Amino acid sequence: MYSGYLYKNYIAGDPAREQVYEEEVINAELARKIYDLRTKAGLTKTA
Repeated sequence: MYSGYLYKNYIAGDPAREQVYEEEVINAELARKIYDLRTKAGLTKTA
């Protein structure tokens, strides 16, 4: 997988980059959950 390659070559081994990466993974998961809840409740606008 391409993202695994990027992680291995540009993030792994650098504690600062690993920290930022983990924070962004959490942010993306939270954003997806919020979107799913809003969509289920009919609160998300459609184009």
